Amino acid sequence: MYARAVTNLMQQHAFVDSASSFNSHFSDSGLFGLEIQGPGSHSAELYSVLLEEFSRLRDPIHEQELNRAKNILKMNILMSLERSDDRLEEIARNYNTFGEFTFQHYCEKIDAVTSD
Repeated sequence: MYARAVTNLMQQHAFVDSASSFNSHFSDSGLFGLEIQGPGSHSAELYSVLLEEFSRLRDPIHEQELNRAKNILKMNILMSLERSDDRLEEIARNYNTFGEFTFQHYCEKIDAVTSD
């Protein structure tokens, strides 16, 4: 499953070979980006459609799409914690940063996000 921006880039433009998004979050900030690949002969178009898609990220999100994104995010977080080593590391990091922050807290915080 892909983010809305990646899906739009891949489905609407034949010259786009691949597209992906990335997100890195920290305790006080974060970084989000889109990556797009295609032939060099279409570099101006690639640049243009990427900027258009960034601009579309400001459009309102419908409730159904928001719920889909929340479920994908929760699934990705919980899947990344399948291994007991990864869970232990995440618990220790969260305890050190927040005091107490469990996996249920992740889901509750994600569910609290609104389209506003």
